[in-house]
Amino acid sequence: MHRGLAKTRLDALSRLWAYKRPGLERRLRKGATPAALRAAEKKFGLKLPQGLRELYAWHDGAKDPYEAIEGYYGWFSLARAAAQKKMLERVRIRMLDDGSWDAAWVPVLCCEGDLLCVDTRSGEVFEWLNVEGRVVNLAPSVDAWLRAHIAITKSAKAPLADWDAVVDAFRGPKARRIRREQSPGYPKNVRPRGGRASAR
Repeated sequence: MHRGLAKTRLDALSRLWAYKRPGLERRLRKGATPAALRAAEKKFGLKLPQGLRELYAWHDGAKDPYEAIEGYYGWFSLARAAAQKKMLERVRIRMLDDGSWDAAWVPVLCCEGDLLCVDTRSGEVFEWLNVEGRVVNLAPSVDAWLRAHIAITKSAKAPLADWDAVVDAFRGPKARRIRREQSPGYPKNVRPRGGRASAR
């Protein structure tokens, strides 16, 4: 059912999680149907990149959106992502108009006010750090981000059994080095300017 991304990355991640993070996949939601993906795109008002569509067709986020999936980030369902995006557009674009949020961005992972998002124009995956008003681009695409996620998980000691272990694995210097190896030039700090993420 899933094309390239699932075959080359998501199946491998399932096998890796079975060893490194036993039980995690059972705590994820079932994959979104094609109809649910179309409905989500209508709510977002955006065409989702193919990699993001395939990720959500695999699993529609986590049953508990606060369970750490990558670093301290939990995984939004499509419904929660749409609600978060709508709230940010209301506050950041219509009320504050401070250029810190862009309507082309889709939040995917979350931790309190910080988000991991996909830019539907460029396909880049980035952290949106709410309090700092800063963006960190992690990878040029969902596929590249997923390659790094797999490599970081492989490099971590098994099992990644609790929140602290997951945070340590994904936030340290080894994780940054792996991201650079997987996507040269990333991670890179950028700052929203005029509502878009622009390199400094």
